[in-house]
Amino acid sequence: MPAPNSFDVNDFLAREQLRVMTNKLVIGEAFDTSMNKLFTQSYMAGPMGDTVRVPYPRQFLPGQANNLGYEPQPMIDRATFVQIDQISKVHFEYDVLDKALRMQDYEGAIREDIIEPAANTMAQDIEDRCAKYAYQHTPNIVGVLGTNPATFDASFGASYERFINLGAGAVPKRAIIGTGIQRALTAVELALFLPDTEFNRVMKEGSLGRASTFQTFVSPSLYKHTAGTLATSPTVSVTPTAPADAGTGITSFVLAGTNGETLKKGDVLNIAAVNEVNLMTRRQGTGAAKLRELSVQADVTIAGGVATVTFTPPLYGPGSPYQNVDALPLAGAVVTPWPGTGSPAGKVGTQSLMLGKSAFALVGVKLKLPPSGGSVIASQRRDPATGLAVAYTQQFTNDEMKTRCRFDCPFGFGEFWNAIAAVRLLGA
Repeated sequence: MPAPNSFDVNDFLAREQLRVMTNKLVIGEAFDTSMNKLFTQSYMAGPMGDTVRVPYPRQFLPGQANNLGYEPQPMIDRATFVQIDQISKVHFEYDVLDKALRMQDYEGAIREDIIEPAANTMAQDIEDRCAKYAYQHTPNIVGVLGTNPATFDASFGASYERFINLGAGAVPKRAIIGTGIQRALTAVELALFLPDTEFNRVMKEGSLGRASTFQTFVSPSLYKHTAGTLATSPTVSVTPTAPADAGTGITSFVLAGTNGETLKKGDVLNIAAVNEVNLMTRRQGTGAAKLRELSVQADVTIAGGVATVTFTPPLYGPGSPYQNVDALPLAGAVVTPWPGTGSPAGKVGTQSLMLGKSAFALVGVKLKLPPSGGSVIASQRRDPATGLAVAYTQQFTNDEMKTRCRFDCPFGFGEFWNAIAAVRLLGA
């Protein structure tokens, strides 16, 4: 049963209402929306379903012998998935008495009083979901959980180094940082941010400019993460078995530890002797060796001394054209949660995001709406910036003398190059 409506009816109400206070929406714009075309009937003869398999570019290994000898190799496909499984919505209703006695009735009243606030609410909801998905699916971290970085080098410099060493240095990049980091950096190092474009100065009040190849924004939509309680020195219980499908990669392992300790979705860990390598060179970056960081994909609690941990990105070892580590995990290898953070169990910290445009997919689909006519009004529009489609339907029911209205926006996410083109900048 919907809650009763509440309108201002007992005093004078100015027609020019206060402008709705909205946050700047910059996280969703960092996602790749190019796959929207896959979720249209015009792209395929029939329906696509709610999940689309998107192949990665094929990769090969160079021949080993330094001669003209023939060295054939298998062609291995690797793919990721984009799934429509999110709905952002705002629904409301009003009856004929509300319409006659209580609702504003000037030209544009419905748009200004209801439609614009509803659209702003949905936009913020989608931005929040983008922020949560991005941080939970970003494996690479820079900084210390619960502590703001104090220098430009410890934040932007370190993040840029990760992009270069992993193989994503050339992609367009966006930094979305928390207000605490923004204050610490701009107070002493504002000169390191190049002047912003005229568009961002006008349209994005939170834009700080360009720094170390990152177009930088401040956002209140970022999430804080509370780490799990893994505090001892857990290990890999059993050497993971590589999947039969060489294009799949290892996505889980059995953790041996103390009963009752936990890992939370979005926790980050590394495994001893499993170092990251560059996407194309398949060698470690030019700096010191760096253990491959993994983002936990489901809450787990150790019971019976073990727990199965799922993670992203999948691990591909030597011999794979998609190699991203120099060795696969072995039984007995020590697992470290939140590398770089001392005693991380239960610590809380803001997850700022350094995102390449190709890290994550954001896709929307148009609903099949009934035609407008009679007591039904139906319309649908795509947002040109994100490609998301918002449907509006309205129907009058004479049994209750009510007009029922609803805004609905179906959308979904996918991992593209999150293994190399996304970094979390940890803070307080």
